[in-house]
Amino acid sequence: MATTKTPNFNETHVRNAAKAWRENPRRGGFRPSILNVVEIDGELYPPKAIASLANELAGGGILKPQDFAGVKHGKWLTALVNLGFPIHQKKITKAAAPSNDIQMYRNDERFVDCPRAFLVTGRPENDQRNRQFLAENQSGHWILKNGRVEKGDAIFLLLPSAGSNDGYPRELFCGVLAAPPDRNSKVGRVLFRVEHFHQLATIDADIKGFLGGHVPPQGDRVMSVWDDAEALKTLGDTAGGTEETGDGTGYPEGAKKLKEHMWTERNRAVVRLAKARRLEQTGKLECDACNFDFAKVYGEDGVGFIEAHHRIPLASFTAPTDARVEHFDLVCSNCHSMLHRMKPLKTALELKKHLLENFKRPGATHSRGSKSRA
Repeated sequence: MATTKTPNFNETHVRNAAKAWRENPRRGGFRPSILNVVEIDGELYPPKAIASLANELAGGGILKPQDFAGVKHGKWLTALVNLGFPIHQKKITKAAAPSNDIQMYRNDERFVDCPRAFLVTGRPENDQRNRQFLAENQSGHWILKNGRVEKGDAIFLLLPSAGSNDGYPRELFCGVLAAPPDRNSKVGRVLFRVEHFHQLATIDADIKGFLGGHVPPQGDRVMSVWDDAEALKTLGDTAGGTEETGDGTGYPEGAKKLKEHMWTERNRAVVRLAKARRLEQTGKLECDACNFDFAKVYGEDGVGFIEAHHRIPLASFTAPTDARVEHFDLVCSNCHSMLHRMKPLKTALELKKHLLENFKRPGATHSRGSKSRA
């Protein structure tokens, strides 16, 4: 389905999008917003998620993260405001506030695909050097075991105030590792290179509370902030053979087949991460279209099994594109097959609407025996 470049949803689409979000939070890979919320009938929702769902319900196709040109004033969010749904900006104040701790960035759209995150703390006496590194999207001279931090992990950098005895206020930055840690740099020890360091919170007090009861790492050490490795391990090898492997047209010979194979290999890690995040959030892997649960029906053999449907056809990409968690729906084998049988390619949300409408027809039946396509 082609995505419209201009918002065409109305108030009804927005309210139905809010209902869909209430029924299945984080649908489509979106997370609770860190910076802004949209108010719909007195309730607050993540604005990008609502705009994306409303656009789908209006038949406008799937919105990707790059479609949101601005946090508050992009055309999609402006469309919500123009329909009478105000956007409110969140403010991060002191870290002592119970809801404001470092774990909230786990749901930040900039870092949501990072399977692990780590924190390093600069020393006040090294502030000038640390800020020079920061300007170059680097952070260096850290003590780190081999294999602990990898490309794609998030690195939080905490810089205490050089002009204060207690180090406050502290500034927090975060970036995603653009390459494996460099152990052969001129600075010695380990150098991190990130895609871009984003400035986050300014912490005025209670740094221990902000770090969930932990003392900031000392002596050039690296502290773990989150780690999805255990959740990923529970999936074992179930991701194999369940990823989206093309654009629904099978496996043609030649260059396209190789292209699809390489796409699948690039997707494998993010598909497993999508499943791990869903398990962590809900404790189960239900089909986004029909709510089928392999573990509930097949017992132990079904634990951790679900298929991942790529919501954007491979054919629509003209160059290699990094897969993201929000690109995938998690669906059962039957629904996955039907999604690709339908033309144009559908999303799980669209199939769910189709199923609900079909069941309302007189004489409609529903038999849920899902085959395995793994």
